[in-house]
Amino acid sequence: MEKTKNFTDEQTNDLVTAYESAETPDQRNEVVEQFAEQFGKKKRSIVMKLVREGVYIKPPVVTKSGKPVMKKETIVNRIADLMGITADKIDSLEKANKQTLETLADTIADFRVN
Repeated sequence: MEKTKNFTDEQTNDLVTAYESAETPDQRNEVVEQFAEQFGKKKRSIVMKLVREGVYIKPPVVTKSGKPVMKKETIVNRIADLMGITADKIDSLEKANKQTLETLADTIADFRVN
């Protein structure tokens, strides 16, 4: 029994070409939305087709404010670098609230600039 194709070869080529020509995450998302509407498919179906074709680029993970997600360890390392010490001397800072660590890092960076 032959499997039914969800996308024709022409649809696949058009989708992949348009997706690869998009330069930003927003443009790639627009391509997905456009083709979902054009093909009468769900966005998830379009994304999975792009994954199967090996061209899908996962959008960067960001916070609600649009900043990249950063681990506490990375923030503590930044603080250590700003202070000119090794991170192991302040590793217990990782127990602090993430927002507090970011504020501390930004404050130290501001002091270094001034």
